[in-house]
Amino acid sequence: MNCQSLISLHEFTAENGATAVVPGSQTRGAYPSKQDFAKEHIQLSCPPGSLLLFVGMIWHCSMPNNSAGERTSVLGQYLPKFVKPMEALDRSVRTDVLNAATPELRQLLGVDLRIPNCSRIRKPAMPKAAAPDILNMIFNLPVKGIPA
Repeated sequence: MNCQSLISLHEFTAENGATAVVPGSQTRGAYPSKQDFAKEHIQLSCPPGSLLLFVGMIWHCSMPNNSAGERTSVLGQYLPKFVKPMEALDRSVRTDVLNAATPELRQLLGVDLRIPNCSRIRKPAMPKAAAPDILNMIFNLPVKGIPA
């Protein structure tokens, strides 16, 4: 449900802790173990000004910076209006600024999200056996422990 971007401001190398990903892991529908991530990850080396764009479900992390230099980037997160951002952006803004903020800024900061109220929608009963087939059809995701 989200897309993430990273614009490198410095060169990203294995030594300075370039972002690591496990290719194809977004299709697994499970969190990685430390052992699996360590065994399968690759680091995304790139020159300054590069754009990395990936779905948030891919296993990813920044790695330790073992160099004497900096490794900075600009991060972006793109998601539907009804999904609350991962970070509590409103906590990083002074109270007086929040109080004076326009409705648009308050929404961008996640303070006044327009989340659809789905509590009144009756959900049809779905047999448990059908759930994996529907997940596979919609997301092309195999469900761990259940054959696709």
